[in-house]
Amino acid sequence: MENCGFTYVHYIETLKKAKETFTFYTFGNFPENPDKRLIILRHDVDAQIQKALKMAKVNHDLGIRATFFVRIHGPYNPFRQFAYQAILKIAKLGHEIGLHYEPMFYTTFGLPVEETILFEIELLDRMFNMKVKSIAPHMPSLSTSRMDRIREKYNDPYLPKFFSQIKYISDSNKRWREGCMCKWIEQRDQLQIAIHPHWWDGDSLEKYMEKYKVP
Repeated sequence: MENCGFTYVHYIETLKKAKETFTFYTFGNFPENPDKRLIILRHDVDAQIQKALKMAKVNHDLGIRATFFVRIHGPYNPFRQFAYQAILKIAKLGHEIGLHYEPMFYTTFGLPVEETILFEIELLDRMFNMKVKSIAPHMPSLSTSRMDRIREKYNDPYLPKFFSQIKYISDSNKRWREGCMCKWIEQRDQLQIAIHPHWWDGDSLEKYMEKYKVP
């Protein structure tokens, strides 16, 4: 396996290795009694929807389904034609589409959090002719704890069954805080892996931050 890096070569080699012994699940198809060795593969589409589509194709070619969480208030507009078509293609490849909701946006503009999330779920349902089953907060440290009504109804990656009972790793800010995912597939039987497609095979962190004015 090549040295760790944010390249598609390393990504593909890691997932191929994982497929030998792991079963992959989305949040939407996570069963009551999953296999002992499992990976929930998650993609937070913070920016660059075309990179998300590229990663969706890579996953599909590997025979792996993932959950793609899309933003409504991010740098791309999911309802513009190019982004809309990309999301439809991601879903057509067999991946789950979920809502990447944004507590910071709601509180900044004085919007009721739970009501706005439910509205955005319905919007995705109607616009993409699907049923959203899973939601995840963008910048989870800013997420509200008053989410009981929604979290009982939708899959949230930070629910105990997905988070505290399964090892969670993320490439947030283009950095594996606890080591690359390729190391963890050798150490744990159950993983939730959060991948942000815009970090892979493209702009450096500095160029990305400058381009999208990311805080």
